[in-house]
Amino acid sequence: MRTTVDIEEGLLDEVVKITGEKSKSKALNKALEDYIRRKRIQELRAALGTIDLVDNWYELRHMEPRLLMIIIDTSVWVQGFRLRAAPERLEVDRLLARDEAAVVGVVLAEVLQGARNPREFEELRGWLTALPYLEETRDTWARVGGLSYQMHRNGTPVSLLDLVIAALALEDNCAVYTLDEHFQRIPGLQLHQVGKTN
Repeated sequence: MRTTVDIEEGLLDEVVKITGEKSKSKALNKALEDYIRRKRIQELRAALGTIDLVDNWYELRHMEPRLLMIIIDTSVWVQGFRLRAAPERLEVDRLLARDEAAVVGVVLAEVLQGARNPREFEELRGWLTALPYLEETRDTWARVGGLSYQMHRNGTPVSLLDLVIAALALEDNCAVYTLDEHFQRIPGLQLHQVGKTN
């Protein structure tokens, strides 16, 4: 969309320089996208401890027989949004402030389905989609199958949805911050310890 705005020349030159873009238009777009992302994360941090999400992630998850980032599991988001005094809220806030939090599709869907109304759904969607997103590939699903096969053979099966989260964490050298004890059985998976710095 073409539009005309008044911007100080020096400010726009600085944006071009900082973003490394070749055109002023691309530089401005990149700067605005980054500002919106950071604002959304700031809003997300402020919302922790204030939303009473539907707490059915456990049933949904278990219906089916670096460290670079920390994948925050649904179990933690539910506690973090519900209670201001929850230790999970404080830890999630710390991870968000340090840009260490990541989201995956399973968790995104589980948290969104817990919204109580359309406004809450849209706010949650805006906040969570501002976070780094780890996406599944064909190799991810092959890893999920391998993990499931191995764990069934060992007599310690874990749900496929938990294994999707675990496979993404293993692929991307991430830890998982969870309250779900099933993750402790997944070989090679690093679990986030509260207060630990990457």
